Amino acid sequence: MSRFTEPIKPINLAFDLNLYDAVSLSNGLDALITGYGIYDNQYWCEVGYPDGIHLGGADYFSFCNPAFCGTKIVEIMPELKARLMAQYVAALGQYPDLYAEHIADMKKGASK
Repeated sequence: MSRFTEPIKPINLAFDLNLYDAVSLSNGLDALITGYGIYDNQYWCEVGYPDGIHLGGADYFSFCNPAFCGTKIVEIMPELKARLMAQYVAALGQYPDLYAEHIADMKKGASK
């Protein structure tokens, strides 16, 4: 996963959730989907902590796949999307030289 390229949904895989959906994780934290994994319903997520999103805290999480161990996506939380998007943009905004184009692309993608 790279924040320098637009996320591309892999072909021949099933994804029930969408880019920039806000989700609740089985460990009690919330996350924002910012990319796709290499397995069905596996997503790259930016994790929301009490003090905001930490760019180093992103990881892959699975939805509807009991074969994967560890933290899973348990439900979609549309009411959290605005807060998590704002936190993600704030985290990216700390590095404007690196992420200005990504922020613009992300805002376009999220408004679709």
